[in-house]
Amino acid sequence: MLDKHPSGANIEKLFLNRFRLKHYPPAPPPEQERSPAVHVTLEESEAMSSQPRKRRLEVEDIGDVTVVNFVDRKILDEQNIQIIGEQLFSLVDEMGRRKLLLNFGNVEYLSSAALGKLITLNKKLQGVGGRLILCNIDPQIYEVFEITKLDKFFNIQKEEQTALQAF
Repeated sequence: MLDKHPSGANIEKLFLNRFRLKHYPPAPPPEQERSPAVHVTLEESEAMSSQPRKRRLEVEDIGDVTVVNFVDRKILDEQNIQIIGEQLFSLVDEMGRRKLLLNFGNVEYLSSAALGKLITLNKKLQGVGGRLILCNIDPQIYEVFEITKLDKFFNIQKEEQTALQAF
C-alpha cells in the first residue's frame, strides 16, 4: 500500500522544495504553563529506559480510544522526533493500545522526518489490527500531507469529536 506513496527521502525532497527550507532550527522547550489535563502518562515505558526522557505527549483514554496530544508546538529537530516516535511506538508495543487518535491541535510546525514516524506508526497499528486517525491538523501542515499524497494514506479528520466517531 505504501509503494503508491513517495518514500521518506522523496517526502523530504518534496517538503524542502515546496517550502524552500534547508535547515530546521531546534525546537524551543515546551511552554511551562500547561493545563493538568494529562490522564495517562508514558512514565511506565520511560521507567524502562536507562536514561530519563522528557515527556513529549499527553495521553488520555476515551473509551477504547487513546487520544494523544503533542506537547511541542514545533516538531522539527531529530532528537525530539526520535523521542516522540519511541513514545508513540510504546503505546502500541508495550501498552497494547490499538486505536490511536493523534490530535495536532497544538502543532504549528512539523518536519518531514516526523511524517516518517507517523507512517511507521500507521503500519505498526495496521499490522496488529489497529487503527490510527489524525485530527486538528493546521492547514499549512495539511498541505504537506496533500503534496505528498499522505492525505490518502492516513485517515484525517478535522475535529477530535468527528475523529472519535470514526473509530
